[in-house]
Amino acid sequence: MVAPAHQLKQQTAQIDHGILDEIQKLHCYSLFVEHRGRWILGTRSASKKEAREAAIRAFQRARLPVEVRLDDGTVVFGLRAGYPNVAANPTE
Repeated sequence: MVAPAHQLKQQTAQIDHGILDEIQKLHCYSLFVEHRGRWILGTRSASKKEAREAAIRAFQRARLPVEVRLDDGTVVFGLRAGYPNVAANPTE
């Protein structure tokens, strides 16, 4: 039995998409910004460094509290007003 070419392409695309989703879920960092008492999802990043840099830029622009979180909600980085030195000189 031979499968049509378009069916094979669809199956391959589904497999590729599934693998990319799994990789992203394993290493996904989400940027949240607090505004008027609510945490709003900003961006998602596969890299902790990228997420941290985005958080620093967002904090410097808006001066609103920001947090970088893992998918399970664990906060791995955060900035709030009153701690200006943290944003000025980030360390890993």
